[in-house]
Amino acid sequence: MIEKGCEPNVYTYCVLIDSMCKENKLNYARKVLNRMLENGLDPNVITYNALINGLCKWNRLPEAQTTFDTLKKNGIKSSTEMFTTLIDGYCKIGKIDAALSLFDKMPTEDCLPNSYAITALIHGLFKERKLMEASSVMETMLNIGVKPTVPHYNILINRVLKEGEFDHAHELLNKMVSVGNQLTVITYNTCIQAYCVLGNIKEAEKVMIKMNIHCEPCRRTYSFLIKYLSNEKLVMTNSKAVGLDIMLNVSGNITHIWKTMDFEIALELFEKMVGHGCAPNMNTYGELIVRFCKERNLQVAQRLCNHMRDMGISPNEGIYNSLVNYCCQMQVYGEAAMLVHTMIEHGYLLALESCKLLVCGLFDEEDDEKAKAVFCSMLRCGYNYDEVAWKLLLDGLVKRGHLNRGSELLTIMEKMGCQLHPETNRMLTKGLNET
Repeated sequence: MIEKGCEPNVYTYCVLIDSMCKENKLNYARKVLNRMLENGLDPNVITYNALINGLCKWNRLPEAQTTFDTLKKNGIKSSTEMFTTLIDGYCKIGKIDAALSLFDKMPTEDCLPNSYAITALIHGLFKERKLMEASSVMETMLNIGVKPTVPHYNILINRVLKEGEFDHAHELLNKMVSVGNQLTVITYNTCIQAYCVLGNIKEAEKVMIKMNIHCEPCRRTYSFLIKYLSNEKLVMTNSKAVGLDIMLNVSGNITHIWKTMDFEIALELFEKMVGHGCAPNMNTYGELIVRFCKERNLQVAQRLCNHMRDMGISPNEGIYNSLVNYCCQMQVYGEAAMLVHTMIEHGYLLALESCKLLVCGLFDEEDDEKAKAVFCSMLRCGYNYDEVAWKLLLDGLVKRGHLNRGSELLTIMEKMGCQLHPETNRMLTKGLNET
């Protein structure tokens, strides 16, 4: 650049220093900074942001602090980013007092803490089991006019509950609402899990009732309650209940519960919900059925589907699609075909991917008539014919080697007046004629 008469400016030096810091070439970055000064250019806040960030990133925190301390002498105003980087660095190495000192200093330097600084500090305080200090950080934020976010409260409430400090948690919940934040699914789930771990199902149920007022419970919500009820059932019926209860502790893995849960547990959950004036709705059934399908517990999923019909709630399109998709995965194609028939009667559309699995599966089982019946029913439901041709014929039957059956279905489409794009026709002809 210099040879061609193009002198580097401040921006150029900043980019060079930032790049070198990211590549752990900190000594070179220092040299570039010195060269910048020799050329009569003044480093700015961006220059020092890059340098301090690089020094912290590569575990040279003392140098970063020294650089930060010389800013005033060099006429550079400190920035929120610099404070945040140093606070995060100190928290990671367990120097919480140094981090708190910087945090307290921020308002005096006209730097308001940002979300990253607060999160780093709270996590650092958690590592040192300083929960009250973490709460004080939130209070300090409010006092300087910075409102903590919902995730900040969620993080703190979660940790406080894990320590069994329920009164402290309730204070935080009330404060969270009083400053204008809405409780989220994560907030409620944190409370429900904590009560279930302690075996206090009544309090967990109370939380769920409040939850229903503000937001819909999710699968994780039901997981905690179902796991507690499953554990309770084991305690009552199994002679080795204590050992089993420890093994299935609610605070542990909750995924397996969907694989082993029986229908009666779901009914017990519904009874408790009704007893608290919180009757199960479409979302309740949907969340449970979809999760059971994912965990290959088809029997309970089907019984829940029948139960919701008995309760006067018709399964929606999403529930039917989950059931059909899982039946296809389990190669229970006859059951899937019956579900599709019911879907069509209710005006629902089957996902094309599930339709491909079903039609191809029926052909694999040599049940050609049922496969063709399902295919014809689909064509009458308003699908895009080109999408059907690409997904079912090309991506499905042709890839599986069912060329003759693919030709038969193409003939059915033509007889039913299904018009395909010329390119679709060309690709079908090419695919179906391959040997």
